[in-house]
Amino acid sequence: VHIYEITPADTISITSSKSQITSGEEVILISKAECNEDETCNNLYIKLPLSAKMEFISASNNGRYDIGTRQIEWGPFTVLNNANIEVEARVKIFY
Repeated sequence: VHIYEITPADTISITSSKSQITSGEEVILISKAECNEDETCNNLYIKLPLSAKMEFISASNNGRYDIGTRQIEWGPFTVLNNANIEVEARVKIFY
């Protein structure tokens, strides 16, 4: 059994309805993971650590937040080769 763990630091985008994010505003973090294997990626997990300046609100696709590690985890997923999965987390940003 191969377990794929993806920490998608370079596949995260932030969306907001405003042109500038103010402290305390809710934003959506979107993470996309792609299966680049020759076969289906079984047991694929996506892990997203939150900085101390982020407050977790919710996660799509049954994402689970661990308050101790400040990390959101999704999965396991089964993703076909050359396909992808996208998950979202809603957080508040403070600065």
